[in-house]
Amino acid sequence: MFERIRFALPSWPRPRAGVLFRYGLIERVQRCSGAHHVDLMAFGFEEGDALRCVLRGESKAVRTVIKGVKVGTALALRHAGLSGGLTVPHPSHNSEPEAIDAVVWAHRAPLAGERGPRRPLATPWSSHRDLLGYREAVFFDAKPLRRAVDPQAVHERCGGLSRPPIAPPQPRRALATLLRVAAAVIGVVPSDRRCFLLFVHLSRHHGWSTQAIARALCLTPRRVRQLAASPTTHLDVARQTLRDPRLQRVP
Repeated sequence: MFERIRFALPSWPRPRAGVLFRYGLIERVQRCSGAHHVDLMAFGFEEGDALRCVLRGESKAVRTVIKGVKVGTALALRHAGLSGGLTVPHPSHNSEPEAIDAVVWAHRAPLAGERGPRRPLATPWSSHRDLLGYREAVFFDAKPLRRAVDPQAVHERCGGLSRPPIAPPQPRRALATLLRVAAAVIGVVPSDRRCFLLFVHLSRHHGWSTQAIARALCLTPRRVRQLAASPTTHLDVARQTLRDPRLQRVP
């Protein structure tokens, strides 16, 4: 059973909740879902920071996930000195053959306010890039989604046209740009050490020296060489991100 869940946020003292809050919320949904054997199938943030999720699992387990996300978010808000909490309208059900409708509903969330042609790959705030293989976020496993829907059909229903082509290598990028791309590909902020491994590989691919990378990360050259010797599965995705301007819109 697929369920559409919309986590609505309270009124904020500033226009947007921020990158850290968004990443924290979606990671919270992923943790709660995994703990109760519920699949997080798709997600998308609306302009006002409300989160649309598509969950698959038993109804009782889904309700438990919703409760856990609400409690965890309330604690996070209190820790940040903010009041209020998430509100969740009654979820709507989608049968298995209509899974694509639920996924499109989630993926179109960041596009709701756009005028003119919609470009679903131009936003990092949905699981659309993950579905099409242009991101491998630490908080989202796209394999169940790919088994449930046709990625190209979802892309077209969201208004997407051509997919990013394979292009020749780009000139060397600034280390700050490479760090932001490495963080975006796995779904963390640039200060999160989980993106350092990919950043090291990406920077070396662009010709940066060990010493320059070490200074950028405030690490020793020895530690950078250790990271460079460790394997990563995300380098091809990061290189693809740098080849297409639509994918270069990162947090």
